[in-house]
Amino acid sequence: MVLGPGLKPAKGSETAFHEGLAHVVKEDKSGFIDTEGNIVIPCKYHAASDFSEGVARVWQDGKCFFIDKSGKQAVPGKFDYAENFSDGLAMVQHGIKCGYIDKTGNLVVPYTYIEAGSFSDGLAMVGKDGKYGYIDKSGRVVIPFQYPQADDFHEGLACVEQNDKWGFIDKMGKDVIPFTFTLVSGFNEGLALYLDDRKCGFIDNSGETVIPNRYFSSRQFKDGLAAVLREKRWGFINKRGRQVISCKYAESYDFSEGLVAVRRDSFWGYLDKRGNEVVPFKYLNATSFSDGHAIVRSEDNWLIIENPLTSPLE
Repeated sequence: MVLGPGLKPAKGSETAFHEGLAHVVKEDKSGFIDTEGNIVIPCKYHAASDFSEGVARVWQDGKCFFIDKSGKQAVPGKFDYAENFSDGLAMVQHGIKCGYIDKTGNLVVPYTYIEAGSFSDGLAMVGKDGKYGYIDKSGRVVIPFQYPQADDFHEGLACVEQNDKWGFIDKMGKDVIPFTFTLVSGFNEGLALYLDDRKCGFIDNSGETVIPNRYFSSRQFKDGLAAVLREKRWGFINKRGRQVISCKYAESYDFSEGLVAVRRDSFWGYLDKRGNEVVPFKYLNATSFSDGHAIVRSEDNWLIIENPLTSPLE
């Protein structure tokens, strides 16, 4: 189906639909549509984020606040900045200080920190005096401020830096994977991406190398496959490191709902996990499937298409 006049998906997210709604823009104002293309929240905000845990951030008159799927303000208060709700709490900023609120708008962690991440696995990364540590949902410091750089917890582990090398700690702050890596990502689907000698590989949660560092670039595993870059072209490997889709695409997203959007020459199409072309290469732009739908751009219009693995493609 064709999007309404002047509507197009917002930039910045590979996936258009989140929790049944897609962030769209019209004349530089943000709103939301459903999977049928109906405008459910008018394009009237200066900016917006995708929906997360039932609410979305929107900006108006220089302030950020949260709305529900009917467009009503869902959480009391307006803020200088805020992050999406995660683990039931959202980081909010007042002036230069950050704290955390719950869905009722109650400030459960006071405005204390200059830098703060989102809660995941029950902990949040926060910064103080140039060092990073972690707090729990009551605001109690559970891992001291001792790391020059740190990231959020994923699958029970967080990557942190010491002496210019990266490793992983558990939720007690114990070192569980040695600080030997040039750069690492958080864990996803049981594996973490690492960079050494300018090449990417993957380790498991014991720190063992599962896939050696032999790729110029890579993305994390999604739906059991990871995009890897060789000779300026993207393909996909499985968790054993076997090449399942050849590196021949100019651009690629991650697998979602069994399909992946890839660009060949100037046009986007969709592949299944065996590399079969499921949606033809005929679109000028594309997003990943989510909630059974994706937004694509033909030569004439922006369109909503259905996932052909679950619904017949029109």
